[in-house]
Amino acid sequence: MIMGQIFDMRTSLRLVLLFVIMASPALGVRPKVVKTVPEYGNQDVNPKLRQIRIKFDQDMDRQGFSICSGPKFPKTVGKPRWINKRTIVMRVKLEPNREYELSVNCRSYKNFKNEQGEAAVVYPIRFKTGSGSRTGKSKVNKYVGYIVMFEAVAPFQPQTAEELLTAFNKNHPRKVRTHHYRTRIRGDKLEGLICVDNKAAKKAIVNMIDKSKKLIFIGYRAVTLSDLEKHYKLRQVSLKDSRKRPLVVKTVPAAFDDSVSPALKKITVTFDRPMMNLSWSWVRSGETFPEKTGEPRYDKSKTTCTLPVKLETGKFYWVGINSPRFKDFQTAMGVPAQPYVILFATKDKDGNATAIPDNFIEKAKKIN
Repeated sequence: MIMGQIFDMRTSLRLVLLFVIMASPALGVRPKVVKTVPEYGNQDVNPKLRQIRIKFDQDMDRQGFSICSGPKFPKTVGKPRWINKRTIVMRVKLEPNREYELSVNCRSYKNFKNEQGEAAVVYPIRFKTGSGSRTGKSKVNKYVGYIVMFEAVAPFQPQTAEELLTAFNKNHPRKVRTHHYRTRIRGDKLEGLICVDNKAAKKAIVNMIDKSKKLIFIGYRAVTLSDLEKHYKLRQVSLKDSRKRPLVVKTVPAAFDDSVSPALKKITVTFDRPMMNLSWSWVRSGETFPEKTGEPRYDKSKTTCTLPVKLETGKFYWVGINSPRFKDFQTAMGVPAQPYVILFATKDKDGNATAIPDNFIEKAKKIN
């Protein structure tokens, strides 16, 4: 039995286009997005673009999809449709000079699945349209190079840009200079991106990756001069910067506060820099995680994320911000935030402080 539903939740964060199906148990490798049109991060998309295209790395169950987003979701025309077993398109009406955000699957809705019923890895799509007033060819918009994307073969899971670059250079005789290189996290994996100046260099690197037993080629894209400037200046993650992970600078309630009002309706975490929208890891720890009353969301600056909750009287809570396993609090460049724990307790019925177990305090201090 097939059911179609559209959820309009703009006031609470996200708009979801959802087509729900009954699925078989998950088997095999989770599918992932290998290409989107427009690409993530493109800041000069033609506003005349009439469809968003999403391509997966394996055959998909074409009776279901979940396209999630919030107030920056584009205006759609009709329903998304599959054009083959791996590609789905969504007709849209875009406006000039406007930012758009959506996500392939999300934490609550995961109906993009392969034929074995395995849910696709969450993949955000973020872009901005240009003015649309192009009167001729410009040298600035001419393609002058390529960015090649790759990742490491499991079970090797690099935790830093340095480890991934080392793995690449062990397979490439000419090595790669760090200003040509940056990283990002997609799904739960660290990816490397290498910029090359011509088609021959791109082909050589792709061939090398294909022959390597330690690396997996993901794809490549042509880049303009302005793309290169962003790569080298604005969006580059150097080996040094890759270890400078976002830090928690403030939480409400504060960590280790044992006199929190049980009437508090939301928990907030503020970082030292803007973070990727629609991406977070509020980590549970058994019965010490509070009851959720809504979905998380970021403020306009993308530095503060809020989790609506319902607290009980005289109880202590453990709320994790990222962990070694869950790292979705991350910057737009894919750098995950340093794990942090908001450990607190609510006042008892008489208004007195509630003791937090010493072993929990000790564990949280080691993380924070």
